[in-house]
Amino acid sequence: MNACVARLRLWVSSLYLPVCMTTLRTKIIRLAHQNPALRPHLLPLLKEAALKVASKKPLYGHDKMDNACVVDDYPYGSLRTKIRFWLEKSPSKGFRFVSQTLNPKTGKWNAPKPSTYAKIGGQMYFDDKNNVVWWNSINEYTSAPHVEDFLKDFPQTDKSILKKWVPMKVAYYKKLVELNEKGLSGWAMNGQPVPLTDQDKESNLAQLKAWESAQKHL
Repeated sequence: MNACVARLRLWVSSLYLPVCMTTLRTKIIRLAHQNPALRPHLLPLLKEAALKVASKKPLYGHDKMDNACVVDDYPYGSLRTKIRFWLEKSPSKGFRFVSQTLNPKTGKWNAPKPSTYAKIGGQMYFDDKNNVVWWNSINEYTSAPHVEDFLKDFPQTDKSILKKWVPMKVAYYKKLVELNEKGLSGWAMNGQPVPLTDQDKESNLAQLKAWESAQKHL
């Protein structure tokens, strides 16, 4: 078991750079749910992770190159330079985090380096432990607890898409719960209704409550 715990500590440590606390917490909780025997060892790791993960200071209003967040004294090989960050929004693709360094040899800005798009939401923040600018994102597969923590961490974030998407998730699970109460799963396979299980019923109700809780922060 000691070797297993050591591997767990290594796994948790690998999640520290830079990652939202909610993402780390979700991963550890999921592992504990899947492996009951490890729960006594995972709880201390969860507390340890909470201490090591940096806090986040939201950076609002940096949505294009012209009003980017500029950081001085950034490493550039053996030299130091500037780097700037901003969060772009596309009406059709969502949000993406962009960084751009200044070439200290030419005095010109290099080509921007964008992340992949996050369809639902995104927010830049300052990681005060590691002294870096980073971002947190929401996509179509983000869990309700992660969405709720995102809204708590960044109350002034752009919620234009979230205000449409979260109510849709609530409505979806509300419909499933209504069907479950009638003994129906709401699913079919090859034209035949899929039997409802107690596990599915409990899961759908838990999902509904989680999304309703997230919705309160919109």
